Amino acid sequence: MDSSNLFSHPQKPEYISKDRNNDPVSMPVFSDRQDRKARS
Repeated sequence: MDSSNLFSHPQKPEYISKDRNNDPVSMPVFSDRQDRKARS
């Protein structure tokens, strides 16, 4: 098993880029947690 093979992906994960663009940044749970604390 070649270690470099694991890191060098032939096809770029474009689906990640699209998903990131589609989903807002304030989606993560940690954001919600901060919001709850600030509201309280």
